[in-house]
Amino acid sequence: MKNDNQEMIEDFLNGNLDGEQSAQFQEALKTNLVLAEEYRIMKGLYETLDKKDQFDFLDVVEQARLDYRRQQKKELTLIKSGWRNARIMLLASAALVLLALAIFVLVRNNEAPDYKALFDKYYTHYNFIIAFRQSGDSVSHLNKGMQLYKAGNYKQAITSFLAARESSWQITDFYLGLCYLEIGNYAKSVEYLKMVSDSSTDQQYEARWYLALAYLAQGNQQETTKLLENIVKNQKDYFREQALKLLSDLKKGQK
Repeated sequence: MKNDNQEMIEDFLNGNLDGEQSAQFQEALKTNLVLAEEYRIMKGLYETLDKKDQFDFLDVVEQARLDYRRQQKKELTLIKSGWRNARIMLLASAALVLLALAIFVLVRNNEAPDYKALFDKYYTHYNFIIAFRQSGDSVSHLNKGMQLYKAGNYKQAITSFLAARESSWQITDFYLGLCYLEIGNYAKSVEYLKMVSDSSTDQQYEARWYLALAYLAQGNQQETTKLLENIVKNQKDYFREQALKLLSDLKKGQK
């Protein structure tokens, strides 16, 4: 069960209070030191945690409160709060919330796989370069992009690949995905690699594997696992053994 302070704070942060209730809550923050301190902490957490983690953390906080109350029930005598008692309650409440946060973060970190370490373990630079002999501006940009990619100039390579994209999107999108992966822009990498992985191109298998790694770098275990499982199902996929090993490592990280 949540206490009144927690319910008010959650409703305010989630925008569930009407104008009058919101004004009353903000007035209460000026005089209720315990409420103000809990609000300050909870607001900071809402700004740093995603929605699921907010709910998980609130459960931990409430359980910590209940455990604390059970332990202290026989020893504490409730006295009308003067300044001194309010200050003591404020410090105790803040300490309790911070303790719950420490427990929450520790548990969450112990449960979650180390995505960065797994990415570093399985990522290898794709070094196959294609040379095109046709003429035209598009081919010229494509060849230039390939050379820039080979030289490690990924940002410049992106510019060249984008210029060639209109006539050769399957190839350029694959290398664009790789370039963005190299510079750490995983969202963009996913955007381009996904289009190639969903098509029937020569780079389809490579695109699926590197897309799985891009999802992994984002910490998106659900999409990573789904893609790896699809790779494993295809006996002809030459990334199948690597996908099996990565799946195994992801499962170990959940234990």
